[in-house]
Amino acid sequence: MEIVRNRSSIFAFAITALVFWGLRFIHNHWWLASDNRIQSGFVYEMPRVQSSPGNYDLDGRELDREILENPSLGPKASKPAQSNKISKVQSPLKKSAEDATSSKPKSQSLKVEVTDSSRNPRMTGLSRGQGEAANPAVGPGAFGPMGTANKPAATGAQETVTTQSIQEWRSTLMNSPTATEAAAFVKAHDEGQINDHDFYGLTFELLSSGNNSYQQLATLILNQDSAVNQFSYLAQEFNSGSSTVRSLVNPFLQACDQPGKFATLNAGLRSSISGVVPMALQVLGTAVQNTQTSIQQGGATARGVAGTGATGAQSVAQPSAFQMFLPNLNLIVKNDAADASAAQTLISEIQAFATAH
Repeated sequence: MEIVRNRSSIFAFAITALVFWGLRFIHNHWWLASDNRIQSGFVYEMPRVQSSPGNYDLDGRELDREILENPSLGPKASKPAQSNKISKVQSPLKKSAEDATSSKPKSQSLKVEVTDSSRNPRMTGLSRGQGEAANPAVGPGAFGPMGTANKPAATGAQETVTTQSIQEWRSTLMNSPTATEAAAFVKAHDEGQINDHDFYGLTFELLSSGNNSYQQLATLILNQDSAVNQFSYLAQEFNSGSSTVRSLVNPFLQACDQPGKFATLNAGLRSSISGVVPMALQVLGTAVQNTQTSIQQGGATARGVAGTGATGAQSVAQPSAFQMFLPNLNLIVKNDAADASAAQTLISEIQAFATAH
């Protein structure tokens, strides 16, 4: 009886264990299948570049090549011909591994520059001059710094100015005493290539030389000269020269009473050199008298200045032209006792012109 009870217990335990493991197997199989189904619906992968874009590929582009020497190798006996031809090149990404890893020095290097064919005259079929004329704003330096105007390139050779020393001018004028050389001498003085001292010193040397050709040349020079200091140098030469020199210089001094010489005459009134101011007052007095005579005769008349020789006929100044002398005349009255009386007389006569007209 006890044995039967034990067998029943063992059988019941076996059945219970079988049912338990069966249920567990079914449960595990169903859970794993469900988990796989859930995971298959939520697959996520980080984005990866699948292919390289060709935006920076050089295939098919027109390239401007320039072959340069490698400076590390030093100069060579002969240089290979450079090629400026347009060609199609492959992308640097497609170079062979041998070219990319080669460490041997090369005598030449290839400089590749991508250019716009419309701006390169070699790619448009035009010559360089035609290309630049068609599009002048293209090229290095076409645009200046900000806030500055672009300066056009200089066309043609720049004029070379050659200057001569006073000794060279002396030789030129004496070897060729012509009107052309006289004009060139005056121009050089006006441009500052010759100072006043040398200019008038050589001119007075020619004037007092006794040579007729040289004297005529000096006359041309003084007649063409419009420098503001001319009267002062003429007065100095007159006061310090011999009687012969005075007779030669005096006509040019007296010719300063014409309107075209009023600027140099007015400068003489400001001179601090002894003897210049009295001479300027005398010449100005002559000009005032000539204008008074012209007014009495009913208008300006052409006149010849006595003893002026080559200076020829002169024009009488209009009354209003004398107003420019008043400031310097007033200074003479104030600061120069010796010449104050003559200056005051001229002031009264000039003011009378303004009152009458």
